[in-house]
Amino acid sequence: MSGQRSAVGALVGSLRDSSPLVGGAAVEALAALGVAAVGDLLGAVCTGKLDIRERDLGCAALVRIGAPAIPALLRHLRHTSDQVRSVSYRALRGLEWQAESDEDRVSFLIQGGDWPGLRSVGAPATAAVISAPERETYYLSRAAMIKLLAEYGTQRERFACCGC
Repeated sequence: MSGQRSAVGALVGSLRDSSPLVGGAAVEALAALGVAAVGDLLGAVCTGKLDIRERDLGCAALVRIGAPAIPALLRHLRHTSDQVRSVSYRALRGLEWQAESDEDRVSFLIQGGDWPGLRSVGAPATAAVISAPERETYYLSRAAMIKLLAEYGTQRERFACCGC
């Protein structure tokens, strides 16, 4: 187990190599390791040690890992770091993941800034939009949130959104 763990760490480190061939090989090797690589990949994103190109490679590896990565991606979709949420969102989108609960679907739609999708969820989306920290609703315009709440929210939720 510790040998596999050190291999994952070395492969995650290889995502930083300036050669696209090395980065691509690291993606394939991480994908071959499967779920054992998910924690370290997301951990590297969480620490902010990867730049955007490296995060893109990490996202590609997570997509290649496939369904076994989904539980960790869902947990990280609610992370405090926008980078982590973004990688989780992009990987879930790349996996063509379909939400099984309104809570997961709303978190996914908020991160993607998907106003029509949130509107289609309807009332269950209003509480999540209200309670989501501003950093999570960054991709939603204030106007879109107010429209959502005007259509589906209660009087109290409408005032909470506007800061009244």
